Amino acid sequence: MVVHCEIKFDNNPNGIYFAGQTLSGVVEMTVDKPKKIRGLILKIEGYAKVEWQETQTYTDHHNNNNQTRTRTITYSGREDYISSTSYLIGSPQGNEIDLSPGQYRYNFQSLLPAQIPTSCETNNGYIRYLVTVILDRPFKFDLTYKVAFTVIKQLDLNYENPTLAIPLKMEFSKTFCCWCCKSKPIFIAASIERGGFVPGQIINVSVDINNESNYDFEDVKVSLKKIIRYNSQVPTLKSMEEILTEAEIRHGQIKKYSKHNFIQQLTIPPVPPTNLNYCRVLNVTYEVHVKCKGPTFSVDPFVKLPITIGTIPFHNQQYPSMPYASAPVLTPNSVNYDAMIGSFNNTPNPNSNGDIAPPPSYFDAVYTEANGNAVNLTESGEHSMGEKPFLPLYPVYSFNSTTNTLTNGEGSSNQNGQPSDIGFIQKY
Repeated sequence: MVVHCEIKFDNNPNGIYFAGQTLSGVVEMTVDKPKKIRGLILKIEGYAKVEWQETQTYTDHHNNNNQTRTRTITYSGREDYISSTSYLIGSPQGNEIDLSPGQYRYNFQSLLPAQIPTSCETNNGYIRYLVTVILDRPFKFDLTYKVAFTVIKQLDLNYENPTLAIPLKMEFSKTFCCWCCKSKPIFIAASIERGGFVPGQIINVSVDINNESNYDFEDVKVSLKKIIRYNSQVPTLKSMEEILTEAEIRHGQIKKYSKHNFIQQLTIPPVPPTNLNYCRVLNVTYEVHVKCKGPTFSVDPFVKLPITIGTIPFHNQQYPSMPYASAPVLTPNSVNYDAMIGSFNNTPNPNSNGDIAPPPSYFDAVYTEANGNAVNLTESGEHSMGEKPFLPLYPVYSFNSTTNTLTNGEGSSNQNGQPSDIGFIQKY
């Protein structure tokens, strides 16, 4: 290759930043032979983008035919958070420059806004942050090199709604009708020890089922659902929801005239935090669902419990016990550094109140695209001189599976009282 380009982040090989931190790095470019260029451009961008299609049926009144037809409408929306352009070589005037063979290094730095949303990749959109180098060539197509980085907008559960720290319970009952017959109901009650969690934590879901109906239920699913809401701006304002299953456990059959009481444990995988405030085109929320697979002629009964997933867990607090299920005690301590693989040095975990949050490890996001691969960043019409496939990385805490408390260990801190080491584990 005549031109080789690489973008490296300073003391941050995995490219993980918190909103409000300073992004810094270096562009390294190697040129094998002389080239004529108009400029070498550095772009730092952050934006959310959504797009989906819907089929619409309409009546065509042309020539009074009144024919029923269908058409596909593309809905899209975009919101920008960061947009900066600078010339490493050349200027906007675009005068030709002779670029000699050799190695070139250019440092860059940019302060990330404090109120920007966490990186997120979904089937119909994304919140993405990029550093792009563009080699502007006269009379030829431009060459681009892109690297994405992860932004985490902290969501500290200790400073959210206090109701997130108390137990939550939901109930539902349903009767079944077949012709003129009406069965007795099935009663479903589900409860969790609180409404706020972080990735890596276990949700203890207590379930009570009283099936007074004369129907068997072949299965009970306890699952963690991610609800993604897309909001379009073009051609009209419209919303669409996508519901994804992030974790699921099956209990088994529920016989007629039977009662069941059980607790299922859902471990929260690496997922983005709940996002309702910082992005207008893509929102993420979470719910715990308990669903009974019932007769084919009826809608399956289920209950749902809304939860908030944050990035910093509750600390220095013992949770109240639920009267209907024993609640574990969560007392955050320092994470066991020995359990982590690799390191992510000199990147503090900022917390506006000054408290020390246990340092998490970082896992690749659970990505739901059919092929499960990382995202290719090159867009249609672009000519790439290289890129790094991307998956955002989210903080995942190490919890004891028995006690649901953070793993004990010795952790180091920097002068600001923040963790100085963060583990990183690749997961595909």
